[in-house]
Amino acid sequence: MSRLYAAFRRISSRWIWLMLGLVIATTYFGMTGFASAYADSHHWLTDLYLVGLLFTLNCSNVAEDVPNWQLEVARWLGFLTSISAVGAVLIRLFAERALQAFVSLLARDHIVLAGLGNHGDELVRRLRDKGEDVVVLTSGTTASLLDTCRDLGAVVMIGNPGSDHLLERACLSRAKRLLVLFEDDHVTLQAITEAFRMLQPDTPLKSRPTSPVKCVARLTEPGLQDVILQHELHRRRSDFFSIDTINLYDLAARSMLARARWHSVTGELNRIAILGLGEQTRLAETLILRVVRDAHAEGSAKPQIHLYDQRAAEFLQQLTARFPWLLIQGELIAYGCSSDRCGIGCDDPAQGIADSQFDAAFVCVEDESRATVQAVRLARLLKSAPVIVRTQDSRNGPGALLSMPGAGGLGANIIAVGFEDLILDPTMVCDPRRELVAQACHEGYLSTMRRQIADAEREGDVARAAELRSRPANAPWEQLSAHDRESNRALANAHRHHLQATDPVRKPKRYVIRERLVGHTGSDVEPVFYFAPDEIEFLAGREHQRWEQFKRSSGWTFGAVRNDDLKHHPSLVPFDELDEPTKELDREIFRQLPAILARADFVIRPVDRESDLRDDDR
Repeated sequence: MSRLYAAFRRISSRWIWLMLGLVIATTYFGMTGFASAYADSHHWLTDLYLVGLLFTLNCSNVAEDVPNWQLEVARWLGFLTSISAVGAVLIRLFAERALQAFVSLLARDHIVLAGLGNHGDELVRRLRDKGEDVVVLTSGTTASLLDTCRDLGAVVMIGNPGSDHLLERACLSRAKRLLVLFEDDHVTLQAITEAFRMLQPDTPLKSRPTSPVKCVARLTEPGLQDVILQHELHRRRSDFFSIDTINLYDLAARSMLARARWHSVTGELNRIAILGLGEQTRLAETLILRVVRDAHAEGSAKPQIHLYDQRAAEFLQQLTARFPWLLIQGELIAYGCSSDRCGIGCDDPAQGIADSQFDAAFVCVEDESRATVQAVRLARLLKSAPVIVRTQDSRNGPGALLSMPGAGGLGANIIAVGFEDLILDPTMVCDPRRELVAQACHEGYLSTMRRQIADAEREGDVARAAELRSRPANAPWEQLSAHDRESNRALANAHRHHLQATDPVRKPKRYVIRERLVGHTGSDVEPVFYFAPDEIEFLAGREHQRWEQFKRSSGWTFGAVRNDDLKHHPSLVPFDELDEPTKELDREIFRQLPAILARADFVIRPVDRESDLRDDDR
């Protein structure tokens, strides 16, 4: 659909030049033909008037007694020009109906995108690069943004995206995704509730859904995620509608923490500094909750969090009143200095950051220019510890300055995380549950690699440590190859099947994966879950078998020495034939799986009834 629409748009954009060419050609051949037919008996103005008659289709009596090939060509060109002009006018007059007919006839398994934001055209571009058909619903934005989307092949419909009328016009019942990405939570909730009502079996529609429509909603208020999880919208995952949510602050906190762990010397975040609270304190709140919950899920030491802001004491008092478990699971320390003007490396902690012994620092100052200045000063104080600075967009402004290749002079340990970059990732936006689990799986792999490298260095095995460091997958998520990312996604998909599999001796129980409350309306942290040793051995064998099949289907074969260019891998053998360190990698996946899933806000539950399995398959 989008390919045809893009072709139509390209032709339409050149239509004026085509019309102009036809007019010039008709005028040329007409003037030449009349001049040849009537020689000097006509004034050139008379010939020009007769040429004008060609465009009115009133040319049958013009020089009919004087056959002339130039006039014949001019008559046909004039006819084509007139028909084209009439067609263009009709398309303009009935554009909406024509567009609706186009979508109704061709839209199948498309993506309905409600809400473009400031850089929605970039998301449309990336979706189109993946071969997706896109229908954009918007209440109005800049004309240039809409024209860019149309030129990319996206069908743009203007109206109220939360109305059943516009959703039906977009053929939502035949779509595979509904992406609701408004910055206003009110508009988002209106759109998803209307879509939910619209797709229920008892709602009259011109066409009924033939496959489930997956809705992904962007929410700004963190607590709304818990509300949706407990609401009928989510619990009643019908055969025709399911919903997932993404929160920009939560995505930013995850990305900032993942990059901090990678660049940290130890890979641990036991002692961190947060400079500023961010917009409406949401980013600092999400960071603190995420750090403490992750540490609890991993069984790590109680994290120590130093918060620098004029409102720090009041903020922490309110935060711990809502989440009392923070006082048990973490240590929170407030400093009442101005976050965007506080001293860096000063002697008085009341005036700024006097300590340099942090595993990482996070700059959440709202003003990007001041945040950049503070990040540079902080990086010089901390020297090797990563400084993660929040920016709006890594492609423009301060984000681009800090991300460009020559930024190392400002501080090699400064990492910019752009808010807009996170929402423009089509894989994350279209399937956030799988992508978050996949990224958490990779985080678990990196943690295992850090431990194995440390063990090799402690034992003096320099070659082993160097080999582990050089592995292509030993890199942050953003630097992974497409194959390694897809491998993590395949692992995320496989976990559900692994947990449902049974063995009479080693794993008699079946488990399912469930979403957990992220804590904004919850009262306590989730208790830590552990697999029994026999269960881990059974699951590790299944996972190696799945990984081996995935590799072989991608063209890899066994080789005594790993060679990525030739696709040779020494681990493409049965699980029992692996060496012990490689077996440990598979076992470690399931030792860490509860913590991995907890990072993605999921928990493991034993199966109590068959309906649990049916719910898990949806």
